[in-house]
Amino acid sequence: MRKAAVLLLGLVVAVGVVLLTSACGGGGEEKASPTPSARATGTAAASPAARATGTPAASSLTGAAKDLYTLASKGTEAIYKATYKISSTTQGESSEGTMAIYSKPPKSRFDSTSTIPGQTEPTEGRFISTNGDSITCSKTAGEWTCTKFPAGQAFEEPSTAVDEQEVQKYDVSKTDGRKIAGQSTDCFLMRPKPGQTDLPDETELCLNGDGIPLYSQAKGPGADATVVEATDYSGSVSDADFQPPAEPQALP
Repeated sequence: MRKAAVLLLGLVVAVGVVLLTSACGGGGEEKASPTPSARATGTAAASPAARATGTPAASSLTGAAKDLYTLASKGTEAIYKATYKISSTTQGESSEGTMAIYSKPPKSRFDSTSTIPGQTEPTEGRFISTNGDSITCSKTAGEWTCTKFPAGQAFEEPSTAVDEQEVQKYDVSKTDGRKIAGQSTDCFLMRPKPGQTDLPDETELCLNGDGIPLYSQAKGPGADATVVEATDYSGSVSDADFQPPAEPQALP
Protein backbone atom coordinates (compact mmCIF):
# COMPACT_ATOMS: atom_id res chain seq x y z
CA MET A 1 0.00 0.00 0.00
CA ARG A 2 1.29 3.45 -0.79
CA LYS A 3 2.06 5.74 2.10
CA ALA A 4 2.93 9.41 2.15
CA ALA A 5 2.95 12.24 4.65
CA VAL A 6 2.60 15.95 4.12
CA LEU A 7 4.45 18.35 6.34
CA LEU A 8 4.34 22.03 6.90
CA LEU A 9 7.76 22.47 5.35
CA GLY A 10 6.46 20.75 2.24
CA LEU A 11 2.93 22.07 1.98
CA VAL A 12 2.76 21.48 -1.76
CA VAL A 13 3.34 17.76 -1.22
CA ALA A 14 -0.37 17.50 -0.39
CA VAL A 15 -1.10 17.64 -4.09
CA GLY A 16 1.22 14.71 -4.74
CA VAL A 17 -0.28 12.73 -1.89
CA VAL A 18 -3.85 13.17 -3.07
CA LEU A 19 -3.03 12.34 -6.68
CA LEU A 20 -0.87 9.34 -5.78
CA THR A 21 -3.39 7.84 -3.38
CA SER A 22 -6.40 8.41 -5.59
CA ALA A 23 -4.54 6.86 -8.51
CA CYS A 24 -3.84 3.71 -6.51
CA GLY A 25 -6.18 0.94 -7.60
CA GLY A 26 -6.16 -0.50 -4.09
CA GLY A 27 -4.22 -3.12 -2.21
CA GLY A 28 -0.84 -2.69 -3.89
CA GLU A 29 2.19 -2.76 -1.63
CA GLU A 30 4.35 -0.35 -3.55
CA LYS A 31 5.39 2.76 -1.66
CA ALA A 32 4.90 6.15 -3.25
CA SER A 33 8.05 7.90 -4.35
CA PRO A 34 8.26 11.61 -3.60
CA THR A 35 7.03 13.86 -6.35
CA PRO A 36 9.49 16.42 -7.80
CA SER A 37 7.75 19.06 -5.70
CA ALA A 38 8.10 16.86 -2.62
CA ARG A 39 11.82 16.48 -3.21
CA ALA A 40 12.13 20.21 -3.72
CA THR A 41 10.47 21.14 -0.46
CA GLY A 42 11.55 18.38 1.89
CA THR A 43 9.61 16.05 4.22
CA ALA A 44 9.86 14.49 7.67
CA ALA A 45 7.72 12.68 10.24
CA ALA A 46 5.34 14.72 12.35
CA SER A 47 5.95 14.93 16.09
CA PRO A 48 3.73 12.44 18.00
CA ALA A 49 3.18 15.04 20.73
CA ALA A 50 2.12 17.65 18.21
CA ARG A 51 -0.26 15.22 16.50
CA ALA A 52 -1.81 14.14 19.79
CA THR A 53 -2.21 17.49 21.51
CA GLY A 54 -1.70 20.24 18.95
CA THR A 55 1.05 21.67 21.15
CA PRO A 56 4.82 21.31 20.78
CA ALA A 57 6.79 19.01 23.02
CA ALA A 58 9.68 20.49 25.03
CA SER A 59 11.88 22.04 22.39
CA SER A 60 15.58 22.82 22.19
CA LEU A 61 14.93 25.35 19.42
CA THR A 62 15.68 29.00 20.03
CA GLY A 63 14.96 32.36 18.43
CA ALA A 64 13.00 32.48 15.17
CA ALA A 65 13.18 28.69 14.78
CA LYS A 66 11.36 28.25 18.09
CA ASP A 67 8.80 30.89 17.10
CA LEU A 68 8.12 29.02 13.85
CA TYR A 69 7.77 25.66 15.59
CA THR A 70 5.52 27.02 18.35
CA LEU A 71 3.22 28.83 15.93
CA ALA A 72 3.03 25.94 13.47
CA SER A 73 2.21 23.45 16.23
CA LYS A 74 -1.00 25.37 16.97
CA GLY A 75 -2.30 24.43 13.53
CA THR A 76 -2.55 20.70 14.18
CA GLU A 77 -5.88 21.11 16.03
CA ALA A 78 -7.29 24.08 14.11
CA ILE A 79 -10.69 24.02 12.39
CA TYR A 80 -10.40 25.67 8.99
CA LYS A 81 -10.72 25.51 5.23
CA ALA A 82 -8.01 26.93 3.00
CA THR A 83 -7.82 27.03 -0.79
CA TYR A 84 -4.44 27.41 -2.47
CA LYS A 85 -3.05 28.08 -5.92
CA ILE A 86 0.14 26.26 -6.84
CA SER A 87 2.78 26.90 -9.48
CA SER A 88 5.89 24.84 -9.90
CA THR A 89 8.89 24.78 -12.22
CA THR A 90 11.16 21.73 -12.13
CA GLN A 91 13.96 21.25 -14.66
CA GLY A 92 12.31 23.66 -17.05
CA GLU A 93 8.87 22.01 -16.87
CA SER A 94 6.05 24.12 -15.43
CA SER A 95 2.81 22.96 -13.86
CA GLU A 96 -0.10 24.65 -12.15
CA GLY A 97 -2.86 23.54 -9.88
CA THR A 98 -5.09 24.24 -6.92
CA MET A 99 -5.45 22.59 -3.55
CA ALA A 100 -7.99 22.80 -0.73
CA ILE A 101 -7.55 21.62 2.83
CA TYR A 102 -10.48 21.01 5.18
CA SER A 103 -9.69 20.37 8.84
CA LYS A 104 -12.07 19.55 11.66
CA PRO A 105 -10.06 17.20 13.90
CA PRO A 106 -10.12 14.28 13.79
CA LYS A 107 -11.62 14.70 10.31
CA SER A 108 -9.56 15.97 7.40
CA ARG A 109 -9.90 16.38 3.66
CA PHE A 110 -7.43 17.29 0.92
CA ASP A 111 -8.52 18.19 -2.63
CA SER A 112 -6.25 18.84 -5.59
CA THR A 113 -6.53 19.82 -9.22
CA SER A 114 -3.43 19.91 -11.38
CA THR A 115 -2.68 20.74 -14.98
CA ILE A 116 0.43 19.19 -16.44
CA PRO A 117 1.73 19.91 -19.96
CA GLY A 118 0.47 17.24 -22.39
CA GLN A 119 -2.66 16.39 -20.39
CA THR A 120 -5.99 16.83 -22.15
CA GLU A 121 -7.85 17.61 -18.91
CA PRO A 122 -6.96 18.49 -15.31
CA THR A 123 -6.32 15.70 -12.84
CA GLU A 124 -8.55 15.85 -9.76
CA GLY A 125 -8.09 13.92 -6.56
CA ARG A 126 -9.52 13.88 -3.05
CA PHE A 127 -8.43 12.31 0.24
CA ILE A 128 -10.83 12.08 3.18
CA SER A 129 -10.01 10.78 6.64
CA THR A 130 -12.95 10.30 8.99
CA ASN A 131 -14.28 7.78 11.53
CA GLY A 132 -11.06 5.77 11.36
CA ASP A 133 -11.39 5.23 7.60
CA SER A 134 -9.46 6.67 4.69
CA ILE A 135 -11.21 7.36 1.41
CA THR A 136 -9.38 8.26 -1.79
CA CYS A 137 -11.23 9.55 -4.84
CA SER A 138 -10.29 10.48 -8.39
CA LYS A 139 -12.25 12.12 -11.18
CA THR A 140 -12.02 10.78 -14.72
CA ALA A 141 -14.12 11.90 -17.68
CA GLY A 142 -16.34 13.90 -15.35
CA GLU A 143 -17.11 11.01 -12.98
CA TRP A 144 -15.81 10.39 -9.47
CA THR A 145 -14.75 6.99 -8.16
CA CYS A 146 -13.81 6.40 -4.53
CA THR A 147 -12.05 3.63 -2.64
CA LYS A 148 -12.40 3.05 1.10
CA PHE A 149 -9.54 1.74 3.22
CA PRO A 150 -10.68 0.54 6.66
CA ALA A 151 -8.77 1.21 9.86
CA GLY A 152 -5.56 -0.80 9.90
CA GLN A 153 -5.26 -0.66 6.12
CA ALA A 154 -5.59 3.08 5.68
CA PHE A 155 -3.10 5.37 4.06
CA GLU A 156 -1.08 7.51 6.41
CA GLU A 157 -3.14 10.65 6.22
CA PRO A 158 -1.70 13.87 4.85
CA SER A 159 -0.78 16.36 7.52
CA THR A 160 0.46 19.92 7.81
CA ALA A 161 2.17 19.16 11.11
CA VAL A 162 5.68 20.43 11.73
CA ASP A 163 8.57 18.36 13.02
CA GLU A 164 11.21 19.84 15.34
CA GLN A 165 14.03 17.80 13.82
CA GLU A 166 13.16 19.16 10.40
CA VAL A 167 13.24 22.75 11.65
CA GLN A 168 16.65 22.10 13.20
CA LYS A 169 18.07 21.56 9.71
CA TYR A 170 17.53 25.23 8.85
CA ASP A 171 18.78 28.63 9.85
CA VAL A 172 15.53 30.49 10.41
CA SER A 173 14.95 34.23 10.45
CA LYS A 174 11.79 36.34 10.56
CA THR A 175 10.73 38.45 7.59
CA ASP A 176 7.98 41.02 7.18
CA GLY A 177 4.52 39.55 7.60
CA ARG A 178 1.78 40.37 5.11
CA LYS A 179 -1.92 39.86 4.38
CA ILE A 180 -2.72 36.61 2.58
CA ALA A 181 -6.30 35.57 1.83
CA GLY A 182 -7.43 38.29 4.23
CA GLN A 183 -5.29 36.92 7.06
CA SER A 184 -2.38 38.60 8.84
CA THR A 185 0.65 36.33 8.84
CA ASP A 186 4.06 35.87 10.40
CA CYS A 187 6.68 35.00 7.80
CA PHE A 188 9.97 33.12 8.11
CA LEU A 189 12.96 32.67 5.82
CA MET A 190 14.61 29.26 6.03
CA ARG A 191 18.01 28.34 4.63
CA PRO A 192 19.66 24.91 5.07
CA LYS A 193 22.45 24.74 7.62
CA PRO A 194 25.90 23.76 6.33
CA GLY A 195 26.08 20.07 5.49
CA GLN A 196 22.34 19.68 4.88
CA THR A 197 21.54 18.24 1.47
CA ASP A 198 18.40 17.47 -0.54
CA LEU A 199 16.68 20.54 0.87
CA PRO A 200 15.44 23.68 -0.87
CA ASP A 201 18.09 26.33 -1.33
CA GLU A 202 15.71 28.77 0.33
CA THR A 203 12.17 28.58 1.66
CA GLU A 204 9.86 31.39 2.71
CA LEU A 205 6.91 30.34 4.85
CA CYS A 206 4.00 32.47 6.14
CA LEU A 207 1.48 31.33 8.78
CA ASN A 208 -1.58 33.01 10.23
CA GLY A 209 -2.35 33.32 13.93
CA ASP A 210 -3.92 29.83 13.97
CA GLY A 211 -0.62 28.33 12.81
CA ILE A 212 -1.91 27.51 9.33
CA PRO A 213 0.58 27.86 6.45
CA LEU A 214 -0.89 30.25 3.89
CA TYR A 215 2.19 30.83 1.75
CA SER A 216 5.23 28.77 0.86
CA GLN A 217 7.92 29.48 -1.72
CA ALA A 218 10.66 26.92 -2.07
CA LYS A 219 13.58 27.64 -4.38
CA GLY A 220 15.67 24.77 -5.67
CA PRO A 221 18.71 24.62 -7.93
CA GLY A 222 18.72 26.96 -10.91
CA ALA A 223 15.24 28.22 -11.76
CA ASP A 224 13.40 25.43 -9.92
CA ALA A 225 10.75 26.83 -7.59
CA THR A 226 7.40 25.93 -6.10
CA VAL A 227 4.96 28.53 -4.83
CA VAL A 228 1.83 27.70 -2.82
CA GLU A 229 -0.39 30.65 -1.88
CA ALA A 230 -3.78 30.68 -0.17
CA THR A 231 -6.54 32.45 -2.07
CA ASP A 232 -9.32 31.85 0.46
CA TYR A 233 -9.44 31.03 4.18
CA SER A 234 -12.32 30.30 6.55
CA GLY A 235 -12.62 29.06 10.11
CA SER A 236 -15.96 27.42 9.34
CA VAL A 237 -16.14 23.75 8.30
CA SER A 238 -19.23 21.49 8.36
CA ASP A 239 -19.49 17.71 8.70
CA ALA A 240 -21.04 17.65 5.21
CA ASP A 241 -17.68 18.75 3.79
CA PHE A 242 -16.31 15.28 4.57
CA GLN A 243 -18.87 13.33 2.55
CA PRO A 244 -17.23 11.60 -0.47
CA PRO A 245 -18.38 12.67 -3.96
CA ALA A 246 -19.30 9.06 -4.84
CA GLU A 247 -20.21 5.90 -2.92
CA PRO A 248 -16.87 4.44 -1.76
CA GLN A 249 -16.04 0.92 -2.88
CA ALA A 250 -14.40 -1.23 -0.22
CA LEU A 251 -11.24 -3.11 -1.01
CA PRO A 252 -11.85 -6.76 -1.91
